[in-house]
Amino acid sequence: MAILFPVVAFFLASLFIYEVSAIGESIAVKTALAFASLMVASISAGCVTGNAPVGANLRATSAFTHHAKSGKEVEFYTAYQFKTPCDTNSAVPSVKIIVPPQHGTATVIRKLGYTNYPKWNDNYRCNSVKVPMAAVNYRSNPGYVGVDTLQLRTDFINPADNPPESIAVTIEVAR
Repeated sequence: MAILFPVVAFFLASLFIYEVSAIGESIAVKTALAFASLMVASISAGCVTGNAPVGANLRATSAFTHHAKSGKEVEFYTAYQFKTPCDTNSAVPSVKIIVPPQHGTATVIRKLGYTNYPKWNDNYRCNSVKVPMAAVNYRSNPGYVGVDTLQLRTDFINPADNPPESIAVTIEVAR
């Protein structure tokens, strides 16, 4: 419904602007600006950016979807934090499963692993160094095919730099 209003408003605005443009350009421009402002406001009001509802009245600060094969274990999330770049002695963030999956199991493990920074990030060079991290693995119930959801909470060592995250995870399980 939230997207329907802007689409209808845009259609009506374009018809109105076409008709009014014959009267005078300044009226058409003012009308176009008014409708554009209305559309931006209505799109923004209906936009959900990182506050996807999950579980019993819990709110997520971020969300993502991952794919898994039925009955096979898959790692879908890692968390790490450096005191100094590429520090192999950094403390591991705390990761907890707040809302468990309904059609499988999720486990949190500690391990040494590789980071996955994009090339533009200053820590990209750390991708070749194994660092301590928390990881979350998921395995669906045998034979289950469909969508499963869970929610994680990650508490970083220095919350001033990295505030806690509540993450909504959707797992799409296929054969």
